[in-house]
Amino acid sequence: MELKVEKRDKSLEDYNPGKITKVLVAAGLEKNQAKEISDRVTKWLKEKNIQQVSSSDIRKKIIEILKEVDSQAHDFYVWYKKLEDKNHNGDS
Repeated sequence: MELKVEKRDKSLEDYNPGKITKVLVAAGLEKNQAKEISDRVTKWLKEKNIQQVSSSDIRKKIIEILKEVDSQAHDFYVWYKKLEDKNHNGDS
């Protein structure tokens, strides 16, 4: 899949499902469960048949899937991403 992800700073990087798995494991999921969610996101992107997607759209899809799979991991992932956004914006 030749898919590019547009990051917050508007730069582009190759889509890497391993990054999704890594963040989900950090959010408390087992590696196999995180990989399954990553695979679902990848399938969703393939079905959309697009060349570029925003990191925000990927995040929304992860949150949608996490709500179905693990509500506690969902809550931690949302908290983690809010903290990451706050730090990215330079807030204290």
